[in-house]
Amino acid sequence: NAQKRGKEMEKAVQENARILEDLKRQLRNLEKQCAEQKAATQILESDRDHLLEEEARLQEHIRQRNETFQEMRNSRDDIDRELSRALSEGDRQKGAMESSSRDFAQQKEIMANE
Repeated sequence: NAQKRGKEMEKAVQENARILEDLKRQLRNLEKQCAEQKAATQILESDRDHLLEEEARLQEHIRQRNETFQEMRNSRDDIDRELSRALSEGDRQKGAMESSSRDFAQQKEIMANE
């Protein structure tokens, strides 16, 4: 009976040793996976930081482009207003000259008739 119990105990110890080795192997694998996950996380965080920097750079570029576009639009509007004023002044001067020419022609006709 003691011999049988001794064999059972030996079997139990061997089984427990096998289980312990299995658990140690699983622990090593989990630690390896954890290290891989940490490395992957660091890479992803680095990528995220670079993308955020790139986004900020692109946003600034867009802001500058919008500002330049607005300046060009304002300049175009100023030129349009100046052109309109010049055209109006040209029309006014043309009308004045035509009126003056008509007046001159009338005066000339009156003088010729006298």
